[in-house]
Amino acid sequence: MECEEAVDVLFTDGSDALEAEAEAEAEAAEAEETEEMARPDKSLQNQEQLDALSRKRKRDEDAPMPEAVVDEVDELAEVDEADESA
Repeated sequence: MECEEAVDVLFTDGSDALEAEAEAEAEAAEAEETEEMARPDKSLQNQEQLDALSRKRKRDEDAPMPEAVVDEVDELAEVDEADESA
């Protein structure tokens, strides 16, 4: 009997085992893909943060200078002109 079983094992194509293995690999790949899609994209988050920072800087650059700063700049310009003419 053992010899017959050994012959059966040798000549069995094993397609059921290969098919089951292929299905398991496909399911694992699908689960991994689903998991990756559920995770937020780090590069997208970083880009959004950079865009927000850029918009803030643009607003800060476009904002008018406070009156005290404008007065100080004018005063320094007058002092500089007085030094140049003397």
